[in-house]
Amino acid sequence: MKIIVGIPSLNEADSIAHVAESLDGGIPRLRSCFPEAEVTIINVDSSSTDGTVERFLSARVTGASREAVVVEGQPGKGKNILALFRLAVERDASVVITVDADITSITEEWLSLLAMPVLQKSADLVIPRYTRSRYEGSTTNHFAFPLVSSVARFPVRQPIGGDFALSKKLAEELLATAPSPGGEHYGIDIWLSLTAALTGRKISSVYLGKKLHKPSFEKLAIMFPQIASCALFLLKEKCWNPSASQILWIGVKTSTTADTFFRHELIAREMLNVAISDIRDTIHQAPAWLSSDIVGKIDQVIDTRAAPSPKLWALLLSKWLSYGLKKESACAIMAKELLPFFTWRAVSFWFESRSMSEQEVDKYLVHQASIIDTVMLNELTR
Repeated sequence: MKIIVGIPSLNEADSIAHVAESLDGGIPRLRSCFPEAEVTIINVDSSSTDGTVERFLSARVTGASREAVVVEGQPGKGKNILALFRLAVERDASVVITVDADITSITEEWLSLLAMPVLQKSADLVIPRYTRSRYEGSTTNHFAFPLVSSVARFPVRQPIGGDFALSKKLAEELLATAPSPGGEHYGIDIWLSLTAALTGRKISSVYLGKKLHKPSFEKLAIMFPQIASCALFLLKEKCWNPSASQILWIGVKTSTTADTFFRHELIAREMLNVAISDIRDTIHQAPAWLSSDIVGKIDQVIDTRAAPSPKLWALLLSKWLSYGLKKESACAIMAKELLPFFTWRAVSFWFESRSMSEQEVDKYLVHQASIIDTVMLNELTR
C-alpha cells in the first residue's frame, strides 16, 4: 500500500523541515491501522533559491522514503501539484496527500487524519477544517466556501485549504482535465474540490486544529483572480446545472478565532480606497454582467464607504456567475472585473467584524453563505 505525500514549495527553507518531520512522526499511528503502509514524502519545489530542497533533505525523516523533485520553468503551486499527481499515478499510490510547506501548526496526527478516509474507501477527497483567524481566508469565506458548497449541495468549509488527501482514481480524473490558466497557480485547490463535487465523488472533511502559516494578506489581488477564473472556467467546462435542493446550514460552524489585533490595518485601508476607486472605473466601463439595478444598489452604499451587505455581495456574485456561465466570456477578464468588488467585501469585513464575538462571526459567515446559495440558485435556475 503506497502513500505519497507531497510538499509543494517555493522558498520555504524556514518551515519545510518541520512539516516533513511532523509527517514522518505520524507514520507509526498510520501503521497501527495499516501495517503495510509505505510512505514516501516528496518535496515538489519550484526552483527555490533559499535552500528549501537542501533543508528538506536534511530533515530528520526515519520512517518514510524521501525525495525531492524540482519543477523547472515559471513557478506555480498548481504546476507542482500536477507533477505530484503524475508521480502518484505512475507509482500506483493508494492515496496522494498534499500539505503546504509553510504550515507551522502541523502535528503528527495530520498524516493519518488525512489518509484514513481514503484508505478506508469512505472518501475520494478529504478536505481540511481548521480554526483560523477572522483576518485570514478571505477568498474562502466570501467566495470558495459558498460557491463550492452550492455545487456540492452540502457545506464545504475549506475547499481551498491547501492540505488534501485524494484517491488515485480522483488524481487520474484531475490529470485528464486541463486546468484553466489559473489552475497552474493558486487556482489549483478550487479546481480540485470543484472537480470532485461536479463529478459526484465522495468528499469528507477532517478537523486539523489551528492553521498557522505565513499570511497571504498581500497576495489577495494575485490569488483571487486566479481562483475565480479557474472556478468559472471549470463550471463552464462541466456545464454545471444547479440543483434546487436546499443545503442544511443549521449548526454549521466556521471556526474563526476571537483575535482583535489586526497588524495590516493601514495597508487594508489603502486597499479599500483603491478598491472603491476601481469599482467606480469598472462601473464606468459597464461590463455586461453588471446590471443597472445592481449598480444603483452599489451607489447607495459605496458613497457612505459602508460594507456591502451579504445580500448585495450575493447579488453581485450571482450576476457575475450567471453571465459567465451563459455567455461566451473570457474567465480571466471577468475575474479581474470582479476583483475590486471582492476586495471591497473582504476588507470591509475585516473592519466590520472586529467588534464581533466568535459566535457572531460564525453566524455572519454562515448566513452570508446561505444567502449566496439561495440567490445563486434563483438566478441560475431561471
